[in-house]
Amino acid sequence: MATLTGKKIANTYLQMLQVGSGNVGLSASLQTIQDGSGANSPLQLSSSTLNINGTIQFNGVTLTATASTINTMANLTGVTGIVAVSASNVYGRTLTAGAGISISNATGTEGNPTFSLNTSGVSAGSYGPVSQFQVNTYGQVVSASIPTSVSIATVRSADFIGGTLALDSAASITGTLHVVGGTAIDGVLSVGAAFKAVGNISGASGTFTNNVSAAAYYGDGSNLINLPTAPTSVSAYTVNDLYVLNRASFAAAVSGTSAVFTGIVSASSYAGSGAALTGVSATNATNAVNVIGGIVSATSGTFSGIVSATSFYGSGANLTGISAAAATSVVTFTVNQLTVVSSAVFTGPVSGTSAIFTGIVSASSYAGSGAALTGVSAVFAASATNASFAVSATNATNAVSATFAASATNASFAISATNATNAVSATFAASATNASFAISATNATNAVSATNASFAVSATNATNAVNVIGGIVSATTLSASGAATLSSTLGVTGAATLSSTLAVTGITTVAAGSAALPAIISTTGTADTGLWFPAADTLAASTAGTERMRINSSGNVGIGSSAIPANVRTQILSANRPLATDDTANLLVGTSDSAADNIGGSIGFQHNSTSGAMIAAIKAGRASGTTNGGYLTFATRTDAAFATERMRIDSSGNVGIGTSAPTVALQVAGALTVSGATTLSTALGVASGGTGLTSIPHTVQVFSSGSGTYTLPANCKAIWVRCVGGGGGGGATGTSPAAATAGGNTTFGTAFLTANGGGLGGVTANDSGAGGTATGGDINGTGGKGQLGGTAGGGTYPMSGFGGSSQYGRGGPQAYFGAAGFGGQGYGAAGSGGGQNATANGASGGGGGGYTEKLINAPSATYAYAVGALGAAGGAGTGGLAGGAGTAGLVIVEEYYV
Repeated sequence: MATLTGKKIANTYLQMLQVGSGNVGLSASLQTIQDGSGANSPLQLSSSTLNINGTIQFNGVTLTATASTINTMANLTGVTGIVAVSASNVYGRTLTAGAGISISNATGTEGNPTFSLNTSGVSAGSYGPVSQFQVNTYGQVVSASIPTSVSIATVRSADFIGGTLALDSAASITGTLHVVGGTAIDGVLSVGAAFKAVGNISGASGTFTNNVSAAAYYGDGSNLINLPTAPTSVSAYTVNDLYVLNRASFAAAVSGTSAVFTGIVSASSYAGSGAALTGVSATNATNAVNVIGGIVSATSGTFSGIVSATSFYGSGANLTGISAAAATSVVTFTVNQLTVVSSAVFTGPVSGTSAIFTGIVSASSYAGSGAALTGVSAVFAASATNASFAVSATNATNAVSATFAASATNASFAISATNATNAVSATFAASATNASFAISATNATNAVSATNASFAVSATNATNAVNVIGGIVSATTLSASGAATLSSTLGVTGAATLSSTLAVTGITTVAAGSAALPAIISTTGTADTGLWFPAADTLAASTAGTERMRINSSGNVGIGSSAIPANVRTQILSANRPLATDDTANLLVGTSDSAADNIGGSIGFQHNSTSGAMIAAIKAGRASGTTNGGYLTFATRTDAAFATERMRIDSSGNVGIGTSAPTVALQVAGALTVSGATTLSTALGVASGGTGLTSIPHTVQVFSSGSGTYTLPANCKAIWVRCVGGGGGGGATGTSPAAATAGGNTTFGTAFLTANGGGLGGVTANDSGAGGTATGGDINGTGGKGQLGGTAGGGTYPMSGFGGSSQYGRGGPQAYFGAAGFGGQGYGAAGSGGGQNATANGASGGGGGGYTEKLINAPSATYAYAVGALGAAGGAGTGGLAGGAGTAGLVIVEEYYV
């Protein structure tokens, strides 16, 4: 506090304390201590008593005990040691140690008492499994030793459980003996109940009167007696020598170095060559040999029954008893020499170095030049109708004459010619109707020239391998090593192989194909990769036998999808790509440029197919200073030359709108309008230089008088509360004026926000009202102090003091000589003092109300509130003038829904 030395009393009397009135001072009655302005303090004094009406604090801590509680406290004067209280009596106690216990600081005057057990002289350590202990009357072990032997007359227990049991004499157990480890018994063990051993049991002999069961038996079992005659079944059995008294049945294979059976051995199958099997008789065997899926190999074999096999190996020369009545059909047959007793029919090609047939050979076609075919007569073929011909000619000018062809109808020809000028003449073709030709020619000028004929043609180095004008070429197999030119339709139902160029001016038709066997494939690829036609007006591509892409009849494209939705132009489907663990994507867009900052793929958009202008785009780029960091930009275009970036997501996930360098999660450069319900988990700030929030949905409630309960509206997320205390009244002049009153306090919530009212204006020139203070808010402000009234004298007429202002109000202005004080304006404003009369001073103004404000996130459902009342004006005394009244306080609650 400032020193009062050298100060005038008129300027410091408010800092002085006073007792009583009328200059009486202390008396026998309690009087309240006041400051120089008459404000009461919590202290009261008399000549013998000090009374405190307020709160007592020690070093800032409030004393909560009542006077009655303090009065009942016991008097501890003269008490030492541990304190014991009985009723209102207090005693000092000292702890006393008993036998075997020591106590340090028994009175507790030097700290907490400490208890400890006296040592017994026995060394610390582990004892057992059998130890001898001596215990005193306090339960302490005073000696411990390990005996060399233990003598116990009888040990009785319902269950005896141990790790290892060793007995050198007889043991009789009437209960259960359970031994987890090994059991060695030199004498006799008699167990009345069950005997269970987890480990092995060893001994010279053992006699059991009841059943013996075990997971396995060791030894040859020769000493096991009283074995049951009923079959015994085990899942696994390992023995050095196995003796079976009755019989043995094995569900799985039996393995060993040797086995001797005195009885009959039967099995579903035998493993091995059987060379070591002795005593085997096939006389009574139903099937001497029954081999499933294997090969029977022997130098000779005689079978009295039927022999069946999936295939036979060898020449078959020694096979007898084969019936020619029934035909034998096999899929594949490989033999060094084949002898057919009756007939042989081959559905596929027959290949070999040579073949001799004694009968007639008939085939739908022959592969090769036919040079090695013998016994073929051209004369015979010429006079046949609907016959199959095999014709061979060497260096013939005309292998088949026109006369020959003219007399054949619907004939099938197999013709071979070498170096023939015309393998088949035009005259020959002209006179044949619906003829099918199998023709092979080498170095022929024109292998075949015909109209509306069906050909199976093979040619080498032909000028025109097939030259068909206006007709159809149809074949089961088409092979050409030279150029092929067609002016009409080419239909191939089988394989088509071209090593050069196929020029077709008409239509080329192929089979529909499938994903596994496409209709169109490459000569260098595989048969399961190519193009095919899954439906009408639909094209598909497959690789490795799996469909990869499809274009349907509407022009929609599906990649990885065969069922393209009607409203989708391009659909791409593949397995899910988790970006956190997989550096791949369903659609990857990149560039061919070298890696550098700001380089990355982009996707552009046009408004129609005829305009080349790009109206919007999405572009990615590598973030500066990174290896694989990236950002994504979104651009749109006005009618300017190029699209302009509008939004960016940087490598940290920050989103910038109107800025390419966002520094927070969402940064907007420009105005932001929010409509509808929006939830913010943190405060919403406005950048420096911004224009603020112009459109945030909110409502306002204002309370300007009285008290009540504020209720939070539905869906309200935050409230901004502002409170102003009531303004104090201005003082009055004259003789014995009525005192003004202070403004009332404004509160919101219980002990939460408080804006105190302004002080009252005094009746002298030096007692203006103080501004009200505030607590609890984010901002707490003090109201304006009232102005002191002017002092009379000196031939002037001073004015009264003006009232103090508040956050939402203006204090009353000064009153001139002969005028009453003015009231405050707005909320929480103080009134001014009354004006000067002929001889008095001007009165002082009241103080303005305090101000507090707070933003409350996640507010409570309800709050109690009270609006501070206005301070009443001072009433005019005799010959004086009244002061001005203050204004009431205010509570403003703005409610935000975002």
